[in-house]
Amino acid sequence: MKTENNAQLTWNDQTMINTVLQKLKEHPKYNKNIKNAAESQQSIILNYHIHPEESKYCVSILSKSVNHLDMEDEKSTFEELAHIKGISDLEELFVPLMSYFGEKLKSIYHLTRLPDLYLNGMQYFQDNTHKR
Repeated sequence: MKTENNAQLTWNDQTMINTVLQKLKEHPKYNKNIKNAAESQQSIILNYHIHPEESKYCVSILSKSVNHLDMEDEKSTFEELAHIKGISDLEELFVPLMSYFGEKLKSIYHLTRLPDLYLNGMQYFQDNTHKR
């Protein structure tokens, strides 16, 4: 799988993501959190991020709820559904890893759209559309 930044997703990368997804399905809390968010049609976000003084990237699976307070003011709330540590040590793998992960997550949990992709807390893709 080749991406816009020419990073190549290897068979090992795909296998690792598939293993993570299997573990998510087996985890009682994470699986329930993701299923509930999917069933209530909340937007799902994958936030690929690195913690200070760490060398490996994590991914947080978040749900986003929008509360319409009035016509001009919307308030979004985010809830972390799952946190996966040490998914990669390369920022360059953000797009291919999270795109593959998002496609698989959409299929497994029957999401209505692809997850939005965030890099270190900043939106990068919305429903697989480049935002930068």
